Amino acid sequence: MKIKSNIIRRIIPLLCILLIASGCATIKGMVQKPQVRFAGMGLDNLSLLEATPIFKFKVSNPNAFGVMIKSVAYNLKINQRKFIKGVADKGVQLPAGETDIIEVPITVNYLDLFESITEFKNSARVDYDLSGNIEIGPFTIPYENQGKLTIPKLPRVSLQNVKVADLTLTGADVTFDLEIGNDNPFALNLSGLNYGIRLGGKEFISGETKAIPTVEKNGFSTLSVPMRVNFFKLGRSVYNLLKSSTSDYEIIGEMQVDVPKGGQKRIPFQHSGNVPVK
Repeated sequence: MKIKSNIIRRIIPLLCILLIASGCATIKGMVQKPQVRFAGMGLDNLSLLEATPIFKFKVSNPNAFGVMIKSVAYNLKINQRKFIKGVADKGVQLPAGETDIIEVPITVNYLDLFESITEFKNSARVDYDLSGNIEIGPFTIPYENQGKLTIPKLPRVSLQNVKVADLTLTGADVTFDLEIGNDNPFALNLSGLNYGIRLGGKEFISGETKAIPTVEKNGFSTLSVPMRVNFFKLGRSVYNLLKSSTSDYEIIGEMQVDVPKGGQKRIPFQHSGNVPVK
């Protein structure tokens, strides 16, 4: 009996070594390969300068026992350029014969996509190419999918009204009504706005404000900027301009946006047109 026990104790380690050496080949022979299909994309945390596309995969386990979905490695390209790569650890147990949806969120900073604000402004959608592999049990299963990402629209800043009060030969109280338009499916919060306004080719006012009202999704907000005009400083022509019914205008400046973990970003704007003088 003692001899048999000694033999068994010697054989067991040898069997373990052989199993380890044969490794994946032995295991894969016993396990059927799970099926992986791309199941669509959603968007989360959508804002003016960044969003989190959530890429979804349908994973089916054809085995009579559970398998572990270990991780998803990904390489995201935008407009054929390398952009983001990484590995999302999962550690999800997929029961026997079951199908589950695995989600991979990837945060995209839109300013990183473009070399200029003009390129950003003129782009409505961009092409993406997502590829990588999913580690499931002993298998490494590759995947690839192409599609399009929608780019947010930059806010519109325009001059809607010029209101004139207490007009005398020496000066007047003037209020500029700025409209901030938001054509996106999310509310817009600006942390600041600096601006310069010209009427009839003449510079009237420049400044900066932090009191920016929230612009609701697919809506607009109005920001009123008051000033006292001195005709001795700006000239007699300004008096005639403020007595007219309309005027050409130009507004330029920068919108300030706070980006989570990215600090404050400044987005330049410029708009010109014709505005009523009331």
